[in-house]
Amino acid sequence: MRNRRVRRALAVAAALGLVSTRASAQVPEKFTNLQVLPKDVSRRELVQTMRGWASALGMRCGHCHTGGNPDTLEGVDFPSDAKWEKRAARTMFRMVRALNNDYVGKLEPRPVTAGQPVAPALRVDCVTCHRGVPRPETIDAVVTRVLAKDGIDAALKTYKDLRSQFLTSGTYDFGRRPLNALGERLLDEGRGPEALPLLELNTQNNPTAEWTLYLLGEARLAAGNRVGALQAFERSLVLSPQNPRTRKRVEELKGLLSPSAPGPFLLDAEPNHSTIGFSVPIVHGMTRVTGKFTEFSATIRFHPSDVGQCAVVASIGAASVLTGIHARDADLRGTAFFDVAQHPTIGFKSSRIEKRRDDYVAYGTLSLRGISREIELPFKPTAIEWEDGKPRLGIAAQLTLDRLDYGVGNDWKHTVIPDFLGSEITIDIFLWTKLGKPQGFRKVPPASAMKKGRVTPALRASRLRRGTYHRPGGSS
Repeated sequence: MRNRRVRRALAVAAALGLVSTRASAQVPEKFTNLQVLPKDVSRRELVQTMRGWASALGMRCGHCHTGGNPDTLEGVDFPSDAKWEKRAARTMFRMVRALNNDYVGKLEPRPVTAGQPVAPALRVDCVTCHRGVPRPETIDAVVTRVLAKDGIDAALKTYKDLRSQFLTSGTYDFGRRPLNALGERLLDEGRGPEALPLLELNTQNNPTAEWTLYLLGEARLAAGNRVGALQAFERSLVLSPQNPRTRKRVEELKGLLSPSAPGPFLLDAEPNHSTIGFSVPIVHGMTRVTGKFTEFSATIRFHPSDVGQCAVVASIGAASVLTGIHARDADLRGTAFFDVAQHPTIGFKSSRIEKRRDDYVAYGTLSLRGISREIELPFKPTAIEWEDGKPRLGIAAQLTLDRLDYGVGNDWKHTVIPDFLGSEITIDIFLWTKLGKPQGFRKVPPASAMKKGRVTPALRASRLRRGTYHRPGGSS
């Protein structure tokens, strides 16, 4: 009976070490200060019990014992109660012994169905709660604690790190339910900005979990992203077509996102929330120089259902080039590169727009440094939202050009390194539009009219706002 109690021993919050053969030699033959294990426990039984506790907690002997070398156990003060962990271990052992003897052991046996085997008796062990960690918490409890202390970024990192370390060990439940429960609680508390990234992560790990997708839709909706919310709700509805709550959300959002007018709509890029940047390889591609243009305008004619009626006109102030080094920026404005005195603007005007699978291509003319060439500009909408029947549109585009085709820096040479500057320029465009106005399409002043002193960036923007309108179907 005594041996049975020893085998059932548990210390849920302490570990006395994984004792190697060498370390075992340091364990004394006789023991003092035993308060939980039987006084006459054998050395072999005690070592096995300690190993079981330590393995369940994933710890070494030094977690509870003080002094000496925790790896070899040489010089360790086994009788000492100086460490809190050892004192806590005794309390936890007594608790678990009471659970096994007074509660679990006294459960009424489960009724047995005819022909089925008798279910074995239940027993609580160290690993029942700890599963290889000293603090037995659920993963959502860990994330909640870190979230409260260090914020959402630290909480996300903690979850990812633990998932990477313990995914296959069974220590934590990395299924969809824990983060769902946490995300739902945060949404109920009005903490949508914290719930959203957690549910985005949970959806990445569980892409076919219909309730996770539903909660993601609610989080996106709380963040004001109606389009993203509708996408999540629609994916959830595919997985659970009979869910009335999800179906109601889809119908509500489709009604809100449907335009009250068929279009087309005229949209202007918002410069404060848009970016036109570029990069060019140098030193034979060893690194790249990056920069951006700080003055630009773009007007988009957008039709939600007819791409044939869509068009775009854009104008960039070449003198607004910015790379972070004044001398380099001055060179770029000079005659060897953009020659802004003679060619103050870089312009693009589309002739047609076509859809390619999920993305689009704008065919049109790019005018740079007085040279005009036909190009293809691939782009994709990042989001479209409707409010009071008017669209708000986001666009991302990337374009690669050969600067030599436009005479940009053709004759420039580095004073030391030959072929220092690469010819291939990558342009990255991110546009966020203002609310649109139905009908029409403004003209941009031609590049030939934009000479220094005649058309300033402010005046160009003004002309964009005041320019001639053409009705759909007319020339633009």
